[in-house]
Amino acid sequence: MNQKDKMIAAAVIGVLLLAIVYSAAVRDDDDPDTPSGPTTIPEAADAYLAAPKVVTKADALHTLLDDGDATNDPFVLDIRSSTSYFAGHIPGAVNIPFTQIFDDPELLPDDQQIVVVCYTGHTASQITALLNMAGFDAIALKWGFNSWNGTVADHTFTTGQTNEYPVIEGSEPGVFPTGRCGGDDEDDEPDETPPETGEGLLGNITLASYEYLKAGKPAVMTAAALHDNLDDGDTSDDPFVLDIRSSDDYTAGHVPTAVNVGFKDVFDPENLPLLPTDQQIVIICYSGHTASQIMALLNIAEYDAVALKWGFVSWNYTLGGSKAFHANTDAHDYAVEFGSYNLRVLADEYLALGKAPATSAASLNTTLGDGNASNDPFILDIRSSTSYDTAHIEGAVNIPFKTVFEADNLALLPTDNQIVVVCYTGHTASQITALLNVADYDAIALKWGFEGWGDGGKAFNASTHRLNGALETNAVQSTVTVGPDEKLAQSVTETADDYLASPKVVITASTLNDTLNDGNASNDPFILDIRSSTSYDAGHVPGAVNIGFRSVFTEANFSLLPDDQQIVVVCYTGHTASQITALLNLNGLDALALKWGFEGWSDGGKAFTGSGDYATVAS
Repeated sequence: MNQKDKMIAAAVIGVLLLAIVYSAAVRDDDDPDTPSGPTTIPEAADAYLAAPKVVTKADALHTLLDDGDATNDPFVLDIRSSTSYFAGHIPGAVNIPFTQIFDDPELLPDDQQIVVVCYTGHTASQITALLNMAGFDAIALKWGFNSWNGTVADHTFTTGQTNEYPVIEGSEPGVFPTGRCGGDDEDDEPDETPPETGEGLLGNITLASYEYLKAGKPAVMTAAALHDNLDDGDTSDDPFVLDIRSSDDYTAGHVPTAVNVGFKDVFDPENLPLLPTDQQIVIICYSGHTASQIMALLNIAEYDAVALKWGFVSWNYTLGGSKAFHANTDAHDYAVEFGSYNLRVLADEYLALGKAPATSAASLNTTLGDGNASNDPFILDIRSSTSYDTAHIEGAVNIPFKTVFEADNLALLPTDNQIVVVCYTGHTASQITALLNVADYDAIALKWGFEGWGDGGKAFNASTHRLNGALETNAVQSTVTVGPDEKLAQSVTETADDYLASPKVVITASTLNDTLNDGNASNDPFILDIRSSTSYDAGHVPGAVNIGFRSVFTEANFSLLPDDQQIVVVCYTGHTASQITALLNLNGLDALALKWGFEGWSDGGKAFTGSGDYATVAS
């Protein structure tokens, strides 16, 4: 059964399970016309809340992952930003930022529990509710990544986020507005109709979840913001405050104007019509986890809801402090991984931008000589200090390439100006360019390196550098089924620094030719030709596989690349191949660029033709 068939089957099973599990809540066995299960999103939410899955603790998750039995391991889904994920994540966790969860739900397992991890637990709780509604088995990590590793976490609850705002005591559950909230007619019914697109209830839930997450609504409201709104003397913009804690805790103290409905009863057919459809609803629980679930469910049912960040403990710490996050008991120091296979995603995003890999010396010279210093780029010369001292472009800053990503040097680079990277021939500069762009700098290599600017004695010479090796002209491509998994152990910049300590840059055409023709196929590299399909079809290195350079890091193509074989990357001149080489090595593969590109193998009509002989300065 292929993946698509499996997902169709899973969807059908999910709908059937919803019908079976939830039928007791809505079925009347004496009435054959009564629906056998929920048919709308609110009904499905009410059924889910009869036995909700809310949170698991870090110690419970750690025990499962560390017991030596992989068969009981959950699927750990980290929904934080890729930057935070690189800075440290639970070993084995997969990173999908939360707004993208429903872009392709097929990436998630339907036969394994999913533990959802965010910063504090709020957003993970939202995703947990939505995933369970869509037929997955999901649970949130309580307190989020804070509870897994308090050292790496950067969104921890602190006493500075607590307040002592006024509370009201009383046993009454609060007063709903007269009639249907948000309407003028008592007989009006709230709009419980889910989106009509999608197939069946499961399709509606998935589509509604997708649209809600893409809308980018805030996940939480702070206690300070709620207090200021309620206390500003203007009741016209006050939100509807829904307290979903137990009636005992509500009686002990609650936010003024708050209405109390236990969280499992919010979607009860008698309670749901009382909630406003034209007023924001602020939901309060103990710590923010359960409120976030209810928030997500209300939003996909077309209400406007937000959770109170950190829950009631942030409104009045005296009454709610026992439910707060406490670093000494709730934060652990469990092992984390750094970096990830998700660098593939960053590389793919960078290449999808369509930025040119190199700029010509003529273009750079024109920009520097136009009399307008405001548009001048930052010139980064990554050659040796000796070569730099002998001659360099005026204004260039010298940082030898292996040290570019050292913290002190990285701090010297501008984040608001383009960086033109200069090496000897363009190969190494192209690597640094790719690494800088993945690290969110705006960088471009100088085509042909310093040779393109002035004579450095390292120019391409067809008579000595071109091999004129054997060619194939068919377009038949090999396939490889082994793909890399998570390999990295550092954040993106640290990974780049590690890689540059022992970089892999180029292989010459003669060396490649010797290896391919030594009669020993076991040492042959995997040859990746990243030129256009037209150029590839016209002639390519025997055995080469063609993947256009902007598509190398798509998930489908990246999975074709071997993790147990050296990869030789071939472009036209060596510049773009060097970028791809760096990004592949950053992702844990073993790659080299073919020096001078296809020009080094055979005549492709793109050989170096001489420098511009532009002005240089010496140190």
